[in-house]
Amino acid sequence: MLRFLFQRLVVTIPTLLVVTFMVFMIVHLIPGDPAQILAGDFATPQVVKELRAEWGLDRPLLVQYGSYLKNLAQGNLGTSIASRRPVTAEIADRYHTTLSLAFWGTLFAVALGLTAGVVAARKPFTAWDYGSMTVALVGISTPVFWTGLILILIFSVKLGWLPAGGTGSSLKYLILPAVSIGFFDAGVVARQSRSSLMEVLGQDYVRTARAKGLPEKRVINKHAMKNAIIPVITIIGMQFGRMLGGAVLTESVFSLPGLGRFLIIAISQRDYPVVQGVCLVLALSFVIINLFVDLTYGFLDPRIRQ
Repeated sequence: MLRFLFQRLVVTIPTLLVVTFMVFMIVHLIPGDPAQILAGDFATPQVVKELRAEWGLDRPLLVQYGSYLKNLAQGNLGTSIASRRPVTAEIADRYHTTLSLAFWGTLFAVALGLTAGVVAARKPFTAWDYGSMTVALVGISTPVFWTGLILILIFSVKLGWLPAGGTGSSLKYLILPAVSIGFFDAGVVARQSRSSLMEVLGQDYVRTARAKGLPEKRVINKHAMKNAIIPVITIIGMQFGRMLGGAVLTESVFSLPGLGRFLIIAISQRDYPVVQGVCLVLALSFVIINLFVDLTYGFLDPRIRQ
């Protein structure tokens, strides 16, 4: 396992280099001049020229990229063009919000989706099965922003139980955003867990366990779930990574100061260092999540360790 871990960490380096190159080139191809945006519509050409020289935007792209890699090797993500603050500090102020939202959203999706999938697999082609899969289909088909608005209307405006947005020290500020972003993923987890568990329940070793007279609950929990859960973990890992990078709609609806919303603002302002820094952090987070998922495989299935 240690050898496997070392190999994956080595592969991470070229992966992140490719990400930095692609993001760097793409953001510089976006129409618009950050120096002009920063200077304002009524700035003179001389002022715009000085700003471009100050931020190094007048140099060739490959030279700018080489300078960016040099700073990156020193742990420096650059300085925001819009706020003139270090990009590391800007990301640190917002990363915990997005991470908390992704964590609680994933926890809700797993709790609801796994329960619905197991119930549907244990009672296939019954009212429980059709009802669970109907709810899962609704979750997959419902836009995140629409779910968020409905939750705000019911639980904030009508009932007044939970805040409609913003941040605070209490967990109640994340309940509605987590349910909103997790409802979609709950449907994906439910469908995958149902399909995987039904396939495992048809295996010979499960029939043997039942023939030995073991209780159905023990057959499911001890024998079937360990094998059925492996593809579900893949889905959970992918969904958690998607939440980290794709929570912009939820953060906008609930006014959360997270990375997704910050990234959209940075793109509109042509704030190249911020866009590059946020994308790099999100890519690194996704790589770490995938690595954790792979290690979980080995923990659940000893054959994978070989």
